[in-house]
Amino acid sequence: MAFGSLDFSIGALNVWAIWLLPFIGALIIPAAAKFSKNSSGYIAVAFALASAVSAITLLPLALHNQEIHNQIPWISSIGLKAGILADPLAAIMTNVVGWISFLILFTVWVT
Repeated sequence: MAFGSLDFSIGALNVWAIWLLPFIGALIIPAAAKFSKNSSGYIAVAFALASAVSAITLLPLALHNQEIHNQIPWISSIGLKAGILADPLAAIMTNVVGWISFLILFTVWVT
């Protein structure tokens, strides 16, 4: 899938989503909290769940010992790029962290 000059595979989009979703949720929560305190809890849990579900998509990569490498230009004037590397260890750890984070947020939100 190409976005302008950026070329992304579905796996690369999922890897970027895993760590971008919690940041996007953190930016939205303060604005939502102005409307309703409950809505901030819903948003936090929803974005944590979305990140954890995106992490599950990496498990087939780990089982087949594959990697995802993807880079995008970040500061093009000095040639600096931002990138991701998802190898089997990263796929397993991402799932552990993603699902534990979701369970903690869900437990705190429910109680």
